[in-house]
Amino acid sequence: MEKRNYYDETDILTNGTCNYFSNLGGGGNFLHMHRQIEIMFSVRGDLFVTLGEKRYPMSTGDFVIIKPFELHTFESKKKLSNRFVSPIFPDIVSERIANRLRESVICHADGNEWGEIVSLYKTFKDMSPKNRMLYFEMIENIVMDAISLKAPEERDDLSDKIIDYITENASSPLTLDSVAAACCTNRCTVSKIINTRCNQNFNSYLNRVRISRFLQNYIEKHPSNLETAAQEAGFQSSRTFYRAFFDEFKMTPKQYIEKLSESEQFNRK
Repeated sequence: MEKRNYYDETDILTNGTCNYFSNLGGGGNFLHMHRQIEIMFSVRGDLFVTLGEKRYPMSTGDFVIIKPFELHTFESKKKLSNRFVSPIFPDIVSERIANRLRESVICHADGNEWGEIVSLYKTFKDMSPKNRMLYFEMIENIVMDAISLKAPEERDDLSDKIIDYITENASSPLTLDSVAAACCTNRCTVSKIINTRCNQNFNSYLNRVRISRFLQNYIEKHPSNLETAAQEAGFQSSRTFYRAFFDEFKMTPKQYIEKLSESEQFNRK
């Protein structure tokens, strides 16, 4: 496989890190996750970022801070005029940022942060190990400021309680009735909140949470038996797991893992 550097000049001219994931997906965008923080600064032109089920438009100067293990992908019109920088932070920097980042954050252009990132990139593009860490520490300061300045969204206690309960208990058998009982509400309210907030029905959302947990387990532990890992994530049968996974990614778990493994080998080069 050809050796490339994510931070060389060719990457900033197309669409950074996820350009490789896009190629892995056979021409489409490759929905993926990783354990590190990723940011994406739109240098020029419009594009979209998908976080979970939600798709957000982004314009020049906007940037997104993506939390660890958030399923995501980027889309652009594949024109040279559309440019973005998409670095993944080293583990030690990711851990510091993750301690402050409850949810992924979209920041619309209200300053010159993206200009600072590009300037830093050009200054440190030689990327010796020492320079590379200094580069990320300087970007970290910009990201931390953005997190601090981002106004918290108005909380919906019941909605948050339902989402948190499903996330924390996804490995157990869950139904609309059991979630409603645990959250002191009724099944209709749970169904409505999931549809409104997650743009999915209850079963689809639960499957997505379990798939995310399965992938997180794979990234952290690389289990040899995928079906056992799926069971541990909460899937009650292999058939349900394979069907839900294919509906999500349009490929089998084995095909997806092979592509993910290719990308990990690429990252180590």
